[in-house]
Amino acid sequence: MKPLLLSLFLFTGSLSMAQTKAQTVCFKETTDKKDIRKQINYYRNQIKQNPTDDVAYNGLGMCYYRLFEFKNAIAVYDTLIKMNPKYDGAYANRGICKLFSKDKDGACQDFKSSVSYGKDPAIMDGKTLSEYIKKNCAN
Repeated sequence: MKPLLLSLFLFTGSLSMAQTKAQTVCFKETTDKKDIRKQINYYRNQIKQNPTDDVAYNGLGMCYYRLFEFKNAIAVYDTLIKMNPKYDGAYANRGICKLFSKDKDGACQDFKSSVSYGKDPAIMDGKTLSEYIKKNCAN
């Protein structure tokens, strides 16, 4: 299953100019796997240099998402959430990956966490996470 426009809301967090330029590949709609793999190596090196770099973890998760490697992306977001349990964007991103992995309950739980910590972006057809939760998730 190919991710729809849901990828457009995946969060970048606060980025410096250098980080923004470095992250352009995985934060754009792209199918160039070679460029994405290069970007993965970049993020892994950033994490080696600074194991608490939440921007690098978010970018790494996004790259795996672009490759449809949802299990790897989820593992990255798990780590990011352990580092920063209130990182609302990480919950939303992990929820999208879970949704595409057919883990609707896990996605709903992550979406609820994202909304509770402050993020309620539009994810598809102009509907927000909270609207998705209301329609598709058990209370």
